[in-house]
Amino acid sequence: MAKNDFKAFATGENANTLSQEEYESLGFIEEGFKSGIARSEQLNKVWRQSSIIAAVIGKYIAEKTGEDVIDDGDLEKLVAQLDLALKQKITAEIPDALLTRKGISQLNNATNSDREDQAATPKAVNDVRKMAEGKLSSVADATLSQKGIVQLSSATDSANETLAATPRAVKGAYDFANTANVAAKNAHDEANRATDNANSRLAKNQNGADIPNKSEFIKNLGL
Repeated sequence: MAKNDFKAFATGENANTLSQEEYESLGFIEEGFKSGIARSEQLNKVWRQSSIIAAVIGKYIAEKTGEDVIDDGDLEKLVAQLDLALKQKITAEIPDALLTRKGISQLNNATNSDREDQAATPKAVNDVRKMAEGKLSSVADATLSQKGIVQLSSATDSANETLAATPRAVKGAYDFANTANVAAKNAHDEANRATDNANSRLAKNQNGADIPNKSEFIKNLGL
């Protein structure tokens, strides 16, 4: 088991220390002890509060890293050990990120990788965007004789042969054609009815058939 030199002071059941209420009511917390004599229970309270935090941090470092935590004045070493302890905790308690769960992920700049356990960097995304733009710029515009990039158009009255019609344009043309077809059919039906009516009125075997008094009709015509 790793060694921890930092021990909590005055933590026993019968420790001679002030209560928290007594400690907070004294006037030396902000300014510290000045001239005069400080009572032992006051000093023990101060030392316990500072030492117990040091002991907790030392214990945490020793348990997470397995390294001895030595009181030799080497501040940089203690900082490095604490940093390692925090990393060990993250590694042990937070899982790797997957498609099905959140977690820690390593970054990757690759643009040709099939890995699904790493996160793409902004650089990788930007590289892919540049490649896509380069490929698009090399594609020619579409014409009647070759495939290519086209611009969409919703116009229904255009003679342009370099644009592609949208579904809206097709529907508009269809609706217009359907309306024109209905109008043409109605006009055709009306023409047929008019023709039939004229034929029925001018048929030889019907001429004068609807005149009740033919003699009077001829007389009125002056014939």
